[in-house]
Amino acid sequence: MTPRAPSRAGSRVAVCVALLATAAARAGDPGPFDCPWDCGQPPDKDVGIADFLAVIGTWGIVGVPCDFDGGGVGINDFLALIGNWGPCPAPGNDECVGAVAIDLVDPQATILEPFDMLGATPSAEDHQCLGEPNTHKDLWYCLNNGTGATILVTLATDVAVAIEATEGCVCPPGPTIACAADGQAGLALTLQPDEQAGIRLLNAVDLPNDQLAGTLTVENAPIGACCLADKTCVQTSEAECTAQTATYRGDNVPCDPDPCGPIGACCFPDATCSDAVTLAQCEAAGGSYLGDDTLCADVECPPGCGDPDAGDCCSATGTPGCADFDCCQAICAFDVFCCDMEWDAFCAEEALQFSTECGCLQICGPGKTPENEPDCGAPVDTVNGGCTASPPVFSSISCGEAVCGTVRSGAASRDTDWYRVILSEPRRLTWTVTAGFPVQTGLLQYFSGFEGSGNCSHLTGQLAPGALGAPGQTISITTPCLPAGIWYLFVAPISGTSVACGAEYNAELTDCQEFCESCGSPVNGACCFANFTPGCEDIVCCRAVCDTDPFCCDVSWDTICGQLAGLEPACGCGGLP
Repeated sequence: MTPRAPSRAGSRVAVCVALLATAAARAGDPGPFDCPWDCGQPPDKDVGIADFLAVIGTWGIVGVPCDFDGGGVGINDFLALIGNWGPCPAPGNDECVGAVAIDLVDPQATILEPFDMLGATPSAEDHQCLGEPNTHKDLWYCLNNGTGATILVTLATDVAVAIEATEGCVCPPGPTIACAADGQAGLALTLQPDEQAGIRLLNAVDLPNDQLAGTLTVENAPIGACCLADKTCVQTSEAECTAQTATYRGDNVPCDPDPCGPIGACCFPDATCSDAVTLAQCEAAGGSYLGDDTLCADVECPPGCGDPDAGDCCSATGTPGCADFDCCQAICAFDVFCCDMEWDAFCAEEALQFSTECGCLQICGPGKTPENEPDCGAPVDTVNGGCTASPPVFSSISCGEAVCGTVRSGAASRDTDWYRVILSEPRRLTWTVTAGFPVQTGLLQYFSGFEGSGNCSHLTGQLAPGALGAPGQTISITTPCLPAGIWYLFVAPISGTSVACGAEYNAELTDCQEFCESCGSPVNGACCFANFTPGCEDIVCCRAVCDTDPFCCDVSWDTICGQLAGLEPACGCGGLP
């Protein structure tokens, strides 16, 4: 007896079970083909009589919508249709909690994400972009920025669904970041490293079912500083920046410090150099800006200059260079030993001459009157060259006033600065000077009998009293009691020294004593001889002589005054000198 063939019903059941299992497995896949059995055209999100008729109508044809297994429409496709009869399952990302992750890994990439809203339902969350309760089909996604960089993300769809972007991938969604009423126009948002954004597609214009499938295009690119025509800075991608005919400063370049100012070369303490940076960028990176339009190829960054551990430029450090880059560079430009070998005491002394760059001397601070002399008086001093200028010219100074100025000195000439003080009555003056160079200062001396005349021809050319000082040293003179008249105070480099233009000093007429007594001051000198100051040191002798000849106290204790003292018993000089 021939065995009976296996029941076809059993095979049908097995096929149905397999197809149902496949359908169940695919039901969680939110792609555009999660309900293939809705093969009647147009799809209506329901597997029913229209799809049954489509199967019958295309029986045996390969590659049509109802050919589920790819072998031509047949019994297997018919059974699959019957097994999935009823409403199509909703996409897996129909609700916020099922959002599909879109992981951005490469700093610059394009991702195409197919979607189909055919089986989607309206979510309970309000439509934030339109500010109204949601009644539209929607799908949910989660953008993850895993690029490690700040990126600009642009999203667009090829059908007219709305796009809503919100902060973070949370449910209910966070605050809105950006909206696009028509996804075909697209939207853009910036994501920081590891930042997430929720994305929601909505059928906000209620497109028919056959127009709800499409592709979400996600493009991301690194962003950086973009300098606009008005020199303001925005963060965007290179492509967006170029589209605005602006200047892109590079990926991940921030807008703070300002990258949009003039650019030049920047030296760093390790003697390296960077081109095309702004002053703000250079200083923020711990470097020293060499000026607009400078190039590293045209400069040399001195080693050790600007290193905070190199030590104070105003003192010997024992190491090459010093901490202040500008000062270090200024000194090493003419004394390479200071950077190549050691910043010694000579380098520190040289730094005193560059108060602008080095700041070792606080020269023109608050309360000081600047000399305002251009080019250190070269070639002609038209400010305060004194009696060496033609015509003579002076800076005026009053009791208690402080001034500051600059000088130069070389083999051929030196800058001498003269200050004129006018005394309406006898005074004793104190003049204090601090300079960043070897300095000579004092009171210009008159020939006897012309004290205070103000006439250059009456000057001896000597300083009496006078003083010399080393760079950084504070020196002062105190005059004897000077009669009323015009007097000149003098500041200059010591003759024969070499001082670059710009070396600075400050000076102050620190003390103008009240009307002074010519007699009895030890600074006035001896009485028995000519001392060429008003009065002499012995008050009794002085007054006795001046009663006879007031000139000796009012103007100068000259040779005649000394002879009178020799005849005056109160002076004890023992006769004529």
